[in-house]
Amino acid sequence: MIIKKKYLLFQSLTLSIGFVIYFANKLPSFLDEFVSLSSHYFFITEFDLRSPIGGEENLPITSFSPGLTSVFNSSIGGAISWLFIKDFYTSRIFNFIFTIFQLNLLNLFAFKKKLINEVFVILSNLSIFLIPWWFGSLYGLGEVSACLIFFYGILFYESNKKISLLLISFSIFFGKFILLLSFLVLFFFNLRKDGLKVFLYSLVVPIFWQTIIFFKLGNEGYINYLISYKSFLFSQGVGNTILNTNFMNFIQFIIKSEISEWTAATLLRAVIVPFVLFLILFKMRKNSNFLIQNFQLIILINYVYFFLFSQYKWIRYAQPFLIFTIFLILYIVTVDQRTSFNIKFLTLILLLLFLSSDLLIILGLLSLSLTRLKNLKINFNLSLILIFLLSLNILNLLYESLSIPIYQTFYNTCSIENFTLNCALDYMEQISLSD
Repeated sequence: MIIKKKYLLFQSLTLSIGFVIYFANKLPSFLDEFVSLSSHYFFITEFDLRSPIGGEENLPITSFSPGLTSVFNSSIGGAISWLFIKDFYTSRIFNFIFTIFQLNLLNLFAFKKKLINEVFVILSNLSIFLIPWWFGSLYGLGEVSACLIFFYGILFYESNKKISLLLISFSIFFGKFILLLSFLVLFFFNLRKDGLKVFLYSLVVPIFWQTIIFFKLGNEGYINYLISYKSFLFSQGVGNTILNTNFMNFIQFIIKSEISEWTAATLLRAVIVPFVLFLILFKMRKNSNFLIQNFQLIILINYVYFFLFSQYKWIRYAQPFLIFTIFLILYIVTVDQRTSFNIKFLTLILLLLFLSSDLLIILGLLSLSLTRLKNLKINFNLSLILIFLLSLNILNLLYESLSIPIYQTFYNTCSIENFTLNCALDYMEQISLSD
């Protein structure tokens, strides 16, 4: 059985990376990719976080600007690959590989601590492709990797609070600052029990990062950085929301946002599934463990923030509560022993709604129905069904991408000059051609 599970893990990794190798040059150019990759490249080569283009009116982004919201960890795989192969196609592949590497490194530690099992490890690799806008990890954006690190931070909390808080703060300050909201939920509901001293470990990473910025910018530059950061947070965080507009204007704001362009499937996954999961978890709150209790609140708070307070309602900004939803369901189904079969069954139905094909969803529901009729428990056999369905999901994504054209990913100016303004302009021209 162990040999079989190791084989399935190898198969899941091969399938995942193989699909990304095929898919990586089918993504059009995207300005945020250039900004993230160039800033990471300058950080590892010059110890300077900047970009030649991407700020307001596409002006250069200066050293350690608050506008660089995907920092240090988001595109480090692509930046390292750029040192050897100066091509966006390769950088996308290595960004994904680095994300997978981090995921399985965390899986390894969690497995040794007996916090997860082999089935969770296998499914976690395949579940990346259930995430709406999962390919942001290829672009070098920080949502996917940061949310995964945050999830494992909560997973480690009861067994090792120091490691847990280091991981959580790493996911915020070296990943996506929006996850600070999730940390505040954890802090508020556990401060009384754990005390302020425990949470001081979460300051290690931000102090380290701010020290780097201080020595790089100097005293005056650092003060200007803090002023800019404050301005960025308050001007970009809450825009036209329910707090500062009447109800009808707020509805119009929603209609004019990207939400109006979402498909029915995206609306189901992003609006209905997380809310239903919260209701299910709220009902079982007395019998749930630390991770489930905290994530039901974290998912709800992120959900409310996105739909009521977030200025930019892009689907990738919904990833905190969507990624947490997917991985929490995986945990409930494969790891948690206190959850009843009926709850596992219901959460599995929610997970199946993230599959990329109606046919796959129907196939999954039929498979679950058979196990329900036979009154089978969640065991390795049902896990095999899940592994099979998630593998088919990747193959379906591969099939759907066959008709997608291949985009240009190599630019002579970028290869020769390494992210100069000319390189940026050539990349931007490809964006206009793909629109």
